[in-house]
Amino acid sequence: MDGQGSVMAQGPERSDRPFPAPPGLSAQEASTHEAVREAVLRDIEAKVAEKMDEVWQKGQQMLAQVQKKQQEKTEQLTAQIVQCKEQQAALERENQALKQVLTDLAQKLMQLGKDSPGLSSAPTTASNTATPQRSDTGPEAEYSSTPLREDPSQVPPFPQPLQPPAPLLLSEALCSSSPMHLSLASTLQACGPMVFSMTLRKADGAELGLNVKPLDEVLLVEGVRPEGAVEAWNRQCASSAHPERVVLAGDRIRSVNNQTDPEKMLEECREKQLLKLTLVRGDGPVPEIPSKSLRADASEFVPKAPE
Repeated sequence: MDGQGSVMAQGPERSDRPFPAPPGLSAQEASTHEAVREAVLRDIEAKVAEKMDEVWQKGQQMLAQVQKKQQEKTEQLTAQIVQCKEQQAALERENQALKQVLTDLAQKLMQLGKDSPGLSSAPTTASNTATPQRSDTGPEAEYSSTPLREDPSQVPPFPQPLQPPAPLLLSEALCSSSPMHLSLASTLQACGPMVFSMTLRKADGAELGLNVKPLDEVLLVEGVRPEGAVEAWNRQCASSAHPERVVLAGDRIRSVNNQTDPEKMLEECREKQLLKLTLVRGDGPVPEIPSKSLRADASEFVPKAPE
């Protein structure tokens, strides 16, 4: 019984043990594991290399796009710099032209200041006239173009010695009478009623600068206020070729912007910047003023602050 029990007890232990591998199978298993490992590694390396190539290509594409955009921006900036240089050159040329114009204008103004009103030429003319009279009878007479007479009997008696010429005085040449004092207002009023027009553009915030009052169908000018548009107009006209266009007290405004009613004329003077004034100077009835519209190309006077 004991032997059977021991045999039976040993039975399960033998059933739990694996079967031994056939001869040479263990070495083949090791080589298979190595082959699988190498295959897996090659597959992983291939996939990694493929992914690296894909990432590299995407990076190259992105870099090319960035370089293209940068090139476009560089070209745009270069074109803008060239345009700025051209504009700078144009401004420099315009500046030089303006400097030349100002230089020419200054020279003309200096020339006008140097020229005197027609009196400086009188002494020169008188001296040039007197000089030949002295030279004809002096030692230089032998060089005269008149042919000499060979017959002594035909030679006229030698004239008496000439007295020294009287000095030529500018006051005697121009008349010694005292000059008349002319008044612009009296001269203009003596010519009868005169009608003239002017176009003014008031500066922002500036006033017309006239004291007026309604009188019948006109606005009577009572005075010109300083620092106004009309006062600037008077300064310009007084030094120009048309001093008669100076606005004086006593002038009558006949129309303002083609408005002839006194109330409407006052309204135009207060509210409008561009004013076309028609004035009448002198005694007598106010002449009829033909209605005209303002032209877009009409010249305007814009007053400036005195320097």
